[in-house]
Amino acid sequence: MLVQVDIDVGVATHTGQVRNTNEDDFLLIVPDRDELFDRMGRLFVVADGMGGVSGGSEASRAAVRSLAATMLDSTQSDPETRMHEGFLEACRGVYSLSKESPRLREMGTTLTAVNLIADQIVIGHVGDSRCQLFRRGKLSPLTVDHAVQEPRSLLTRCIGAGQEVEEVDVARHSVQVGDVFVLMTDGVWNVVDGSGIASALRAKTAQEAADRIVHAANLAGGPDNSTIIVLRILSGEGTGELRDIELPYEEKAEAASLGGAAISLIAPRWPWFVLFVASLLAILGASRLLYGVDWIMRMRDLWAG
Repeated sequence: MLVQVDIDVGVATHTGQVRNTNEDDFLLIVPDRDELFDRMGRLFVVADGMGGVSGGSEASRAAVRSLAATMLDSTQSDPETRMHEGFLEACRGVYSLSKESPRLREMGTTLTAVNLIADQIVIGHVGDSRCQLFRRGKLSPLTVDHAVQEPRSLLTRCIGAGQEVEEVDVARHSVQVGDVFVLMTDGVWNVVDGSGIASALRAKTAQEAADRIVHAANLAGGPDNSTIIVLRILSGEGTGELRDIELPYEEKAEAASLGGAAISLIAPRWPWFVLFVASLLAILGASRLLYGVDWIMRMRDLWAG
């Protein structure tokens, strides 16, 4: 995707060493220098889905895209209000989707977003994915986890999980040249400590830093999906030329857009076929047992003429 050269962006995601599927999702929206760029700036989002093999990935995908679509279409001039609107619509989107199929009933997701506008960022946050700031060699949290850690990690706030609304943390911060903002799911910060993250962020490029951190998560056992966005501020102009960055190999091609086909919510038809055949065989068996009629032999005789 294209980004302005006044920022350096790196993205990495991995299923990990234990899980079979990646229920994380992320999104980068970097408009060209036009009306949309002036109004909205740039948007970076991570989400960590939960709710089973299909539910978690559906929830994270739906939340990310609902948030982004709402912010893109919003007529609000205040970025904090736009962020609130986006999170509210993300809640509605996941809740509505969960009603369409029993297998998605309990699905939910974390959601953490950074909206970069000139020399300001607005952060929206629900759950235990994190946004941190690396400034002058020090790593500081910009979000608070909505979770309790004992006896095991349990979310106290999330998008979905059977509820249509959720309280959202929204905050605005100033940006300085040299700042590095890090968005990451708990598959990263649970196994890579702050010193390890800070050390990796000193890499030459944001992409190299992101790759190092996810690699460290996998070296530590990779017990969960891990996703990270590294956003480095190179200047305060926001008017740089565009250049291409390559999204991670494991990420779906539609991750940097609002499009892309979701997993089908239509129940598979093969169980009904199996049920029909089993019922037919049961009826034929009962007919032979009760009435001495062997319909299979009769059909064979008729077919033979």
